[in-house]
Amino acid sequence: ADSPSAPVNVTVKHLKANSAVVTWDVLEDEVVIGFAISQQKKDVRMLRFIQEVNTTTRSCALWDLEEDTEYIVHVQSISIQGQSPASEPVLFKTPREAEKLASKNKGK
Repeated sequence: ADSPSAPVNVTVKHLKANSAVVTWDVLEDEVVIGFAISQQKKDVRMLRFIQEVNTTTRSCALWDLEEDTEYIVHVQSISIQGQSPASEPVLFKTPREAEKLASKNKGK
């Protein structure tokens, strides 16, 4: 009974000025009971840590992001045996608020 493998296919979706959604996959035969996500601003030491257990969800919303800012996220799987190693880091950059508003109006 080893601790789980690191999550794969970590992807950032629905990227907005102040929020984003992280999704990932886990290896098929692994019983994963939760996840832990670390989020940090690029070049800043402060980490935000989000952890959830008793969930099979493979996505997590990130809130209160700052616009036009680069962030790095890592995901870990949690099983009864413990936490997995961290996934590959994913770097993403939030857009500016103004660009978001402009793109909204185009669709009308």
